[in-house]
Amino acid sequence: MDQLGKTFIKLIGLMVGLLALITSLVGVIGLVIYLSYAGVKLPEFGTGDEQILATAVVPGPKSKALMDPVGMWTAPDWSTVDAEANAADIKYGRELIANTAAYLGPNGSVRKISNGLNCQNCHLNAGTAPLGNNYGAVASTYPKIRARSGQSEDIPKRINDCFERSLNGQGLERDSKEMMAMVAYMEWLGKDVPKGEKPKGAGIYAVPLLDRAADPVRGKTVYDS
Repeated sequence: MDQLGKTFIKLIGLMVGLLALITSLVGVIGLVIYLSYAGVKLPEFGTGDEQILATAVVPGPKSKALMDPVGMWTAPDWSTVDAEANAADIKYGRELIANTAAYLGPNGSVRKISNGLNCQNCHLNAGTAPLGNNYGAVASTYPKIRARSGQSEDIPKRINDCFERSLNGQGLERDSKEMMAMVAYMEWLGKDVPKGEKPKGAGIYAVPLLDRAADPVRGKTVYDS
C-alpha cells in the first residue's frame, strides 16, 4: 500500500473516532436534559468550599418575637367566614388583596388603575402571615394620625395611599364595591383584636443593622430554607 493509502486510512480512523466522541457528548447532554426535565436533582460540582462553609454556618440571632411565639397574632380560621353576614364581601376582599393585578392592574378585569403588583407582595399571604406585614392591627388601630401625612386617616384612606404610592396608580372610590370588600376583609381579620391594641407579630418589625459584612453563604441558607 502506498503512502497516500496509509494516510487516507489514518484520516478515516480519526474521523470515526471524532464521530464517536461527538455521539457520546450528545448522549450525555441529552441524558442531562432528560433528567433535569424529569425532576432528578443532579449533583453540584465545585471546590467543596461552599458545602463546608454552609455546614459551618452558625444560625444568626432571631428577633424577639420569633423566639417567643406565645401570644403571636394569627388570622381567624378561614373556614368560619361563611358564618359572617358579609361573607361575600370578605371573600372578594381577600381575592382582591391576593390577586390585585388580575382585577385592578394594567390589564385588570374590573379597572386598570395600578402597576401590576399584588397587595400580598408586601402583605404576605393576603395579609395573614405573622411578622409578614399583616393586617392584624388594622381594624384595632384605625383611624389614626399617620406620621407621613400628619393627618387622621381611616382604612379606606390608608388603602388608597397604597394604591397611589406602592402600586403607583389611582385610588378607589370610597363607596366602590372593591373598596368596601377590602375594608370588610381587613376588619374581619382583626375582629378579635381589642380596639387600640396592636398584637404581637402585626405590622413591620425593625431589623437591626449588622455590625459585620453581609454573608452571602448565610443568605443562601435562608433562601434555601
